[in-house]
Amino acid sequence: MTCPTRRERALALANAIAYLDQRLKRRGAEIRKFQPKASGAVLLESYDCGKNCLGCAHYRWGLWIAHPGRWPGGRTAFLCHRVRYPLRHLPRPGRRRTSPAAADEEAPGRVILLQVLISETQSLIRTRTSLVRALDRLRRANAAAKAALQVNTPGTAPHRPVGATADARPPIDPQARRLAAALDAVRTLERIDQRLLAIASDLRKTPAARRGRLQLRQTAAARWVWVTLDYTHGSRLRVPHPVEITDPGRRVHGDEHARALVRKARRLLDARRRLITTFANASRLSSRIVGRY
Repeated sequence: MTCPTRRERALALANAIAYLDQRLKRRGAEIRKFQPKASGAVLLESYDCGKNCLGCAHYRWGLWIAHPGRWPGGRTAFLCHRVRYPLRHLPRPGRRRTSPAAADEEAPGRVILLQVLISETQSLIRTRTSLVRALDRLRRANAAAKAALQVNTPGTAPHRPVGATADARPPIDPQARRLAAALDAVRTLERIDQRLLAIASDLRKTPAARRGRLQLRQTAAARWVWVTLDYTHGSRLRVPHPVEITDPGRRVHGDEHARALVRKARRLLDARRRLITTFANASRLSSRIVGRY
């Protein structure tokens, strides 16, 4: 079984939220079927905040209550009150305010079914919230990595995807925004790797790096490491043996150009490490969610 690529994991991350949205819509319809929209009904509602965020649509619980004489002329006002704990507002013995689910002889069974449905829906909402937060952390880590790229390439215009214009705006569809954020993080990682390859090539040409036998290499596992070529482990043919080090700055004393390249590379490596860690955490969370539901 092949390991999924970064783009495949980004697609899975965005699709996991869309899958949870479908589940929540079905649960909301089931809850509405067992208690119609009437006074005392506890229903699940969704809304868009209008801020082009990654979490739209947002979900909240509403308790519908009739207020007699609220409007002019003594008319009854039918208002929705936002509640945080919907299970507390379901019908119980001795309560004056009851739900439409308790209007007939089948009330006990309906109330129990509503409790199960609402509890499962709350679990889905919590899971979706954790996934949206993971995607938001990925977006912020991606922004920090982009800032590191701009610092390392002064005088360049901000990066825009192919085909985008200067006045491009985020997609209106929330799922498209989430997918664009996840894929943009993958593109940023690719740009960082390309920039590190260029820095590694420039570093090999500096006299200080050649004198200190310092190199920046990418391993087979797509991991960047600082190495120094040590000949003590070789045979009589003096075969260089790469040894991983953590303090590359000490190998390029007296060469400002080499020291500047090392600083740029370390800044990019830090941004890349944070972005990969955040991306891996979000990917693991989405895979667990898909496997659970």
